[in-house]
Amino acid sequence: MGRHIWQVIILLALIVLLASATASVTRAPGSEPAFSAEDSTPARVLLLSDFATPEPLDFTAIMARDLKLQEEAAQRFWSAFFLDFSQLYECMDPNIYHRFGDVWDVFTQTEQGFARAALEAAKTVAVAYPDSDALKTDIAIDLPWRQLAGLYCVYGTRLHTFLEESLTVEIQFKGERLTSLRVTLPDFFSLAACGTANDAYHARMAYFYLNTVFADGGEYSPTLYKKPELPEDLMAELVPPLPYIRSRFVRNTWGEGRSRRTRLHMGTDIRIGQVAIFSCSDGTVLFSSYNTVSGNYVCVVDARGYEYQYMHMRELSPFVKPGDEVRAGQQIGWVGTTGNSIANHLHFSMVTPEHQYLNTYYVIRLLAQRDLWSKR
Repeated sequence: MGRHIWQVIILLALIVLLASATASVTRAPGSEPAFSAEDSTPARVLLLSDFATPEPLDFTAIMARDLKLQEEAAQRFWSAFFLDFSQLYECMDPNIYHRFGDVWDVFTQTEQGFARAALEAAKTVAVAYPDSDALKTDIAIDLPWRQLAGLYCVYGTRLHTFLEESLTVEIQFKGERLTSLRVTLPDFFSLAACGTANDAYHARMAYFYLNTVFADGGEYSPTLYKKPELPEDLMAELVPPLPYIRSRFVRNTWGEGRSRRTRLHMGTDIRIGQVAIFSCSDGTVLFSSYNTVSGNYVCVVDARGYEYQYMHMRELSPFVKPGDEVRAGQQIGWVGTTGNSIANHLHFSMVTPEHQYLNTYYVIRLLAQRDLWSKR
């Protein structure tokens, strides 16, 4: 009897299990249970094939589009910017500086022209990105009129092309939003260094001259004939550029007319035989070369930013080359009469860190007197 009861119980259990299995097979689609506390396994695994595959971003195409837009903006910039050379032809001779005070406004208009042209370039970019916020125009150009004129002395009517090749127009984004158009031009000294060493020297000399002689408005500078005041510690470090200097060999010719009075004299001439020339200071050689005005010349810059120019040397310096470090009192050449010169002499100039010539007559006199007393 007990055995029959257990058989019945086992049969009923099998019937229940069979019914449960049948129900799980025939359950309607979509009635699967979701995640539950009792069962952490999802009822259905989602496959990649269940989703549409997104198109990948073509970054090459985006970059090409933006580069093309930058080129279009640059073209728009240069179509809106021009240099008016009609008033400048008389200034083409590198020795003729006196008229730059009359045409200073031409170069000032050039400064303003950069800003106008940049706004035109920004319009081109804004058309391509109409949904962007107000476009900021960033003009990273700092070329005052005297620096532009210095470059003009070297490049003449080629200046427009030279600036065009040097200028960069760049569109900038923050995320996907266009934020600004940036127009960049290297500074004056970088631009001057793009050509030959003589081009760089010529552009710098022209700029230093104009920055010394003319004020911002093209009039003669009120400080042109002011006696220079140099730091005492600087004067204490300087040595005479020649082995001996006598007062009768030195005249104050600062500001006198030169080259048929087309420019003013920016230094001190010391008439003497073909003796050794010494560096007045410690420093680095910037230039050692030749041109038709300065003859054979050497330029040295010290740690304070003062520049020392030695001109009309007998020959190209066999003692130093650009980049060399020199010490005060080290020989850098021989006195001669090369370039725009009619007799043996040393033309000695100094340029301040503010890029202005100073009257070296007073420097030479002080150094000569100190040297004379030291030998007694």
